[in-house]
Amino acid sequence: MVTQPRRAREERARSSGDLLQYKGGMALNPELIEILACPKCKGPLGLRPDESAFECASCKLVYLVVDDIPNFIVEEAQPLKSA
Repeated sequence: MVTQPRRAREERARSSGDLLQYKGGMALNPELIEILACPKCKGPLGLRPDESAFECASCKLVYLVVDDIPNFIVEEAQPLKSA
């Protein structure tokens, strides 16, 4: 498998008008973010401001983003801490 260097991927994502570029280098289509659902309750997910995780307010679970890949395995989700 041939992969592009991270800098080239980030530049391509920045130059594309249909992608949203996050600080961590994760590029997701805004329409995909809107339709993401919690794998446990199928409710809406919110992306943390620092793009480190997706949160489900209904289930009180946090799905971490590791190496720019969201982990939506319910058994690996962490409890949402109250603010």
